[in-house]
Amino acid sequence: VLVFNRALNNSERALMEEYFFDNYLPHRSDWTLQEVATANTPTALEFLPDGRLLILEKGGRIGIANTNSVPTTPSTYLEIQNVANYDELGLLDIALDPDFANNGHFFVYYSHAPTQKFRLSRFTHLGNNSATNTEVVIWESTTLTSCCHYGGGLTFGADGKLYLTLGDKFEGLAAGDLTSIDGKVIRLNKDGSIPADNPFVDGPGGNRDEIYAYGVRNPF
Repeated sequence: VLVFNRALNNSERALMEEYFFDNYLPHRSDWTLQEVATANTPTALEFLPDGRLLILEKGGRIGIANTNSVPTTPSTYLEIQNVANYDELGLLDIALDPDFANNGHFFVYYSHAPTQKFRLSRFTHLGNNSATNTEVVIWESTTLTSCCHYGGGLTFGADGKLYLTLGDKFEGLAAGDLTSIDGKVIRLNKDGSIPADNPFVDGPGGNRDEIYAYGVRNPF
């Protein structure tokens, strides 16, 4: 799936399409490009089990689209409030709970303006939408101090744990510091607690026990 910013004009879109096909699909002349849906500064996509598509927008809106007939205009699925939306901050990624079919849970990672921290929150699917009052904050980052390099890749592993990538916030030395979460991949249980088998767990103080891998710059 190729995602374009809705702000692109037709000539800019054509250039992006040409670049994509020339550089990434040079031997796939049988492929075609079809517009599926529009969004304002899209950051991530996630298909629901029923085939509908969730589209994250940097400003905090999540749209939902039925892709059986395209192009389509997504309706609002969820509007997350108080998102800090500037530079590389905003609503960045989403992951469905492996048991989504039974519990309806999904997780998002976004920058929260009032606290000036990134939040990893759980929400609940309500059929055709979700609601802000279902939010459960399971983890928060340290204070925002930079314009950029916040990472933001979120996924579940085969082990059922949540993996979240965190950038170095332009502080390269922090990536190798196990007392800092910057420049790391962290691993959490679904409730935000720390798995006992994380590789750098050392109890209170010392290392950040969430850390699963370190020494990265801006993974997302």
